[in-house]
Amino acid sequence: MALPASVLVSIGLALLLNARVRGQAVYRTIIFLPSLVPAVASALLWMWILNSKYGALNGLLDRAGIAGPQWLGYRAGHAVARDDQRLGVGNTVVIYLAGLQDVPRDLYEAAEIDAPSPGNGSCTSPADDLPGDFFQPDHGDHRTFQVFVIPLIMTQGGPDRQTTFYTMYLYNNAFEYLKMGYASALAWVQLLIILSLTGLAFLSSRRWVHYQESD
Repeated sequence: MALPASVLVSIGLALLLNARVRGQAVYRTIIFLPSLVPAVASALLWMWILNSKYGALNGLLDRAGIAGPQWLGYRAGHAVARDDQRLGVGNTVVIYLAGLQDVPRDLYEAAEIDAPSPGNGSCTSPADDLPGDFFQPDHGDHRTFQVFVIPLIMTQGGPDRQTTFYTMYLYNNAFEYLKMGYASALAWVQLLIILSLTGLAFLSSRRWVHYQESD
C-alpha cells in the first residue's frame, strides 16, 4: 500500500513543483520539511492527532457534530502506512524533481513544434525512464520491508496484530519471546528477500532505465 502510493504522490508533487509559479521555492520547502522530522517525533505527533478520545482530529469532528472513529483501531494499518509515506515522500519528490529538471530544453521545443496540441506535446511523463524511476521503487522496497519505529511507538503491533509487520514480528520474537534462533532466521530471510528484489531491479533496469550520455 505505501510503496505505490508514495511513488504516485511523489510523481504528482514533482510535476506540480516543476511548474513555474510564484513562490516555487516556498512550496518545495513545505513539501520537503516533513522528511526532516525524526520518525519517533512524527509517530508521537500522530498518536496525539489520531487519539480517539483526546485527539485533535476527533476534537474537530466533535465540534462539527460527527462522532470520530478509532483511527488507531481498525484503521491502524492505514494510519501507519500514511505516516510512513509522509516521512519518505519529501526525499522522493526531490529526486523526481531533479530528474524532471534534467530533461533537455530542446525536447520541449521539439515537442511544441511537432505536437502543438495540449495532450500530445508533453515530454515530462511519469515514465520518463530516468534513474530516479529506478531508485524510488528499489529504495521503497527496502523501506517497506523494514518498517519498525512507527508501528512500535503508535500501535505496538496491534490491534489484533494488524500492524505487526515483518520487522516488528522479528523484534517480538527476539526480545519479547527470546527466540533468538528463530529471529535470526527471520533476519536472514528478510535479507535474502531484499537482495533478490534488488538484484531483480538491477537486471530489469537495463530495459527501462536510460542514463544520459555526457558530451
